[in-house]
Amino acid sequence: MADDIIHLVPRAEDADEEEDSASASAMDVSYDTSLPAQHTYLGNDMEDLTGRTVFEEDSLQTIPVLTSHDVILVPGQILPLQIFRPLEISMMHRIIENDRTFGIVGESSIASSPQALGTTAEIRSYKEEVDELSGVATLVVKAEGRQRFRIVSSRTRSDGILMASIKILPDKPTVDVGEAARLPSLSRFKGRSTFRYAPSDRHKDPYGFSHMTAWPSWVYRQYDANLLVSKIETELREWTENFATLSLPRDPCRFSYWVASSLLLDDKLRLEMLSYDNPVQRLRCELAILRDCRVLTCKECNQKMADRSDVFSMSQSGPQGAYVNPHGYVHEMITVRKATGVYLNGRPSTLYSWFPGYAWTILQCSGCHCHVGWKFTASNKALLPKKFWGLCRAAIRPALQTERRSS
Repeated sequence: MADDIIHLVPRAEDADEEEDSASASAMDVSYDTSLPAQHTYLGNDMEDLTGRTVFEEDSLQTIPVLTSHDVILVPGQILPLQIFRPLEISMMHRIIENDRTFGIVGESSIASSPQALGTTAEIRSYKEEVDELSGVATLVVKAEGRQRFRIVSSRTRSDGILMASIKILPDKPTVDVGEAARLPSLSRFKGRSTFRYAPSDRHKDPYGFSHMTAWPSWVYRQYDANLLVSKIETELREWTENFATLSLPRDPCRFSYWVASSLLLDDKLRLEMLSYDNPVQRLRCELAILRDCRVLTCKECNQKMADRSDVFSMSQSGPQGAYVNPHGYVHEMITVRKATGVYLNGRPSTLYSWFPGYAWTILQCSGCHCHVGWKFTASNKALLPKKFWGLCRAAIRPALQTERRSS
């Protein structure tokens, strides 16, 4: 009966679908995209911490670890937290006084392996608030993912805090794929092979050394980190309409982490990204996923939610980010210009909006009625876009063409 009522009652999305398609032009974002990236909804009175803690690669460290249900943190990603438990607040104060570093491990990672993968998080700013009526203290923290690690052993203290001995995983630097072939000792082979480029043009081809090796140039192109970055940027222009407005890292390793944190990868795929020590391997995997994904679907019932062309960025840090609500729940959310197969639940509210100037309304899947995100509507008529949708990473998955063909 409830299902019949849901489908019979006209929904707001049905009424303004034509308007959405007409107004969804490529660069109609007049909003200050720095606000979501700075998490201004947490307040402007947070105390900033200076300096940076970097552990030596392959070293063993002992740090406190927090487990997360919905977040698989990657290096470079900003993680906002609201902490209410007194024991965890005390732990965070001790961390702030020392090296400001703790670990984040996803529950799915712990379930899949006793030596779970995780990422160290360094506290960048914090503030403590005390409710005047209840006297309950809340610690608000903004942390940044730093280094990947694998748990070697762990123990739970008597106060419930998880302490873990971890091994810091290395990030192997990208190398010149033709370095070995360009050795001076191989110069004598240059005249013995035919080459499709004219002699005067050989120096212009970055893979001109391939005729001196057992592999053709297209093999080397697949492992060139800078070329992979360029190919991913080309794919992202199809995903994110306002891609040119984003400030992206230029280093291939940092760029590979940005892609992992900014795109809708499920826990399994994101853990796979964390398991790679080589950024080239990570970039190759990300490029394959970008080329393979066409639509975003509900994780529970496979109801189509959006096309990849609907993805755009309302934050200067990328189309997807982690946000925390007043109850301490962290949601990773990707923004899209329009969503299908959804209905609204409740009235719009501007309270604690992650996008100041926009009111949010709960969004549920019309197939399984699960919570899948929010619709954001501009409360200021001068803001563009007038509305957009945010889909939860925990509720949405990328539907890959290879999966559909195999099924």
